[in-house]
Amino acid sequence: NGYDVTVDKGFYYTIPYVSTILDIPMTSSYFRIEDHMVPFVQLVLHGLIEYAGEPFNMNQDMQYQVLKCLEYGANVYGRFMYKEDMVLHNTYFMNLFSLHYSNWLEEANIIYNTVNDVISDVQDQYMVNHEMLAEDVYMTTYENGMQIIVNYGDTDFVSENFGVKVGVYDFKVVKEGK
Repeated sequence: NGYDVTVDKGFYYTIPYVSTILDIPMTSSYFRIEDHMVPFVQLVLHGLIEYAGEPFNMNQDMQYQVLKCLEYGANVYGRFMYKEDMVLHNTYFMNLFSLHYSNWLEEANIIYNTVNDVISDVQDQYMVNHEMLAEDVYMTTYENGMQIIVNYGDTDFVSENFGVKVGVYDFKVVKEGK
């Protein structure tokens, strides 16, 4: 009926009816048989449905979360509340910490703008390739030719093939022909 429907995690049968999926897995199952994380769900959904990983303010390493969003083409979102954080003290919800919106206004703006400036050009594009370029360095390619290289490593990544240098715990956008 023209409404946008957002689900938290969602299931296969909800896909035809939703416009956004929140808290989509951004890691592997960590089974011992797996060598590398592959964004299979994201490869299938990107360009069809918007999605986001876990709330950035619920993650211990926000830079890692930003890099995952860029690598997997995910939107960012945060979980906030109007009341002060102390209302959750001595409740069953003590695992929810630092949710008061005013504590996050500046940082949320920076995180959102960083990710949005990169992935806004590919939100409607299919993800056509995801590959590991080196240990802890991954590249995602979209149908319009844009590529995002993410370096989770502790040394700079230099690629003569792409003519780029990606700093430690950083990313680089490569547009076709540039």
